[in-house]
Amino acid sequence: MSENEKLERSRRRTKIILITITVLFIVLMLVVPLLSVIVNSLREGQMEFAIALLNLLENAIEAEELEEDKLIELQIYESAGLLLVTVRNRISQSVMENNPELRTRKADASLHGLGRKSVKKLIRDMEGSFYEEERNGFFISNIVV
Repeated sequence: MSENEKLERSRRRTKIILITITVLFIVLMLVVPLLSVIVNSLREGQMEFAIALLNLLENAIEAEELEEDKLIELQIYESAGLLLVTVRNRISQSVMENNPELRTRKADASLHGLGRKSVKKLIRDMEGSFYEEERNGFFISNIVV
């Protein structure tokens, strides 16, 4: 790979990272009203929860880049003393059938694809549960803590 190609590749990665950070920031600004629910529900593990939520949102944003009809939904609510989080993103074809292990599509897979694993570990450490499903044209990630 020539130096120009390396430079262009680096610029594209930087642009994608900046766009992702900007979108995540906007999403988080929309979530601020829900922070009191999170803080009141989680006496401990607030940082772990935030990391898990950011990973799920980043995964949904990345997945929607390929979709023509883009939609990401985030629900956070408290019920019976539990905090429930659902991140839904529209899919045009089954992710579970086409990529059952949900491997990353990024070029350098060795540096990516750890988000889901870290979410599972963080939520398990919080004695919560994490599961994913597909329903009605959506890929859905659920957290219960």
